[in-house]
Amino acid sequence: MILLLGIDDTDDSSSRGTGYQARQLGKTLHEAGLADFRAVTRHQLLVDSRIDYTNRNSSACLVLEAAKTDITNVLDFARLGLKSDCAPDSNVGITLVERSAVNGGIQDFGRTAKHEVLSVNPARELAERMEIHLEGINGTGAGVIGALAAIGLHASGEDGRFIWLPKLRELDGSYTVAEVIKLLGVDVTTISGEALPPSAEIEALEWMRPIMREGRAILLAERENQDGKFSWRFVDKPTVKALSD
Repeated sequence: MILLLGIDDTDDSSSRGTGYQARQLGKTLHEAGLADFRAVTRHQLLVDSRIDYTNRNSSACLVLEAAKTDITNVLDFARLGLKSDCAPDSNVGITLVERSAVNGGIQDFGRTAKHEVLSVNPARELAERMEIHLEGINGTGAGVIGALAAIGLHASGEDGRFIWLPKLRELDGSYTVAEVIKLLGVDVTTISGEALPPSAEIEALEWMRPIMREGRAILLAERENQDGKFSWRFVDKPTVKALSD
């Protein structure tokens, strides 16, 4: 079964961010033989002075595949790992749920967290009604808001960007579009949604992040004209951030 593991508020001003913690946690879960590590998505929440966030107020959702009988072990492992690795002054929240159980109410909660200041109690009450495990594991536990929002936004299929996929950070050099699709399991399109020719050559970038649209991971590319010769390139970092925050 496919599981969504949402985490938030794992860092402080001097530590690595929640995205890093999510990638490390996914790898250690895989190495422990508890789950196959499929992906991590980053989701931008509201940036507002009334919210006690560390850096940019983003949360992360891990995509895992595990047997139903291993859910408790996955949760216990994740809880202990985050308690051990998160920053001392953080307020970690965590949630773990089958992807199929993330309904419209939780997706709406995630969308609201992008535009409104939310508090811990509504998040806990919603999770309890939906019978979803949600807990704060240190500090104030305020990270439960972002953790729940992360799984809702991921399940919506229309928010955020992939900060980890197998082989994503290993690409180097020039590839055909068909090779990129095969290696990463993503789609490659223009911003308007036009598919690229499979034989087109395209250069991997140091920073490449597929966005989430229609439940798919999509790497965005654009045509460029160099001395009258047209070629393809992946869009730059600011453009990806603007489209996925």
